[in-house]
Formats: sequence, structure tokens, C-alpha cells
Amino acid sequence: MSLPRIADILTAASRLSGVPVETILHGGRSRQYVHLRAAVAIVARRFVAPRTCHRYSYPEIAQALDYFDHTTVIHLVQSAGMYAKRDSDFAPFVERLHAAVQSDELFASDEAEQAPPAARRGYEALAKKQRRLVRKHQSTSRKAGRNFAPSNGEDADAGHIFHARIAAGSKAFAAALAAARST
Repeated sequence: MSLPRIADILTAASRLSGVPVETILHGGRSRQYVHLRAAVAIVARRFVAPRTCHRYSYPEIAQALDYFDHTTVIHLVQSAGMYAKRDSDFAPFVERLHAAVQSDELFASDEAEQAPPAARRGYEALAKKQRRLVRKHQSTSRKAGRNFAPSNGEDADAGHIFHARIAAGSKAFAAALAAARST
């Protein structure tokens, strides 16, 4: 099995929990949403690509979860034991999520599901608003002497572009699985 995309792990967590991906990503500090993000981070760290032995790094997971810093992901993964003690449903959910991402059944219905144009427009408007907020934050941070802009010239909105491609990627994943089944 190849390394699953973090977007697919998020989609699987959303389907298993019944919580929309946007709410998982931006749901705040509520215990439910923190535990869902922790489960996604743990499952993403578990997978290792077979040939390259590549594993998702903490910065890669942080970007996918829209975190500003990778240390938040480190804290999530290290706190998993505490979450499992406090919430008896946490560890079983992580195992169900891991098994769901390993199997292809969860993504088989993606071909039939297509977001209506109104939903895409709503998401694009939300992404545009978030980009404005990021730019505003960066400009105020520079005034205070802290430069959080990427140093290598990359677009500061790379994380938002990544999330805009989640739906298309899941459909492509389902199409690849269908093609693999037919051969």
C-alpha cells in the first residue's frame, strides 16, 4: 500500500465521526475536535511508504491540519496516552480510523459524490476570507518585528490551496482504486 494522503485521512475521520472536515480543522479547542485532529495526526505518523520508508513529518501534518507550527502536532501525538485515559472512545477510534484508511471501502463512494457548485463557491469564499486574515496577521506580525512569512518565497496560502484540493484528490483516489480493482 502506498502512503495515503493526509487529506484522505481527514476525509476518513470525517466520515467515521460524522463531523465535517472543515469543522475538524477549524472547530476550536473543544475536546471532540482536538481528539479528532490528534487521531488524524497519529494515523498519519503511523504510515510508512514501502520503498522510500518516508513517513509524514510533523511540519507536513501541521500544514495539512492548518496549524501554524509543527510543535502543536508533536504535542497532540505525545498527549495521545492522556486522551486515551480520559476518553474511552479515543483509542478505538484511532484503530478504526487506521483500519479505514488501510482499506479502500471508505473511498469507494467518492465517484458518486460530487459537491454542488454552490458548496464549492461557499468553500472558495471561505478560503479567500482565510487568506485575507493570514495576510493581515502577517502584516501585523512584521510591524511587531516578527516575520512569519515563508523565507523561500513560497505562497503563504499553500495550506489553504492544499485544502481546496482535498475533494478532488479523494475522487482521484477512488478512481485509482476502481481502476486497480478492474485489472
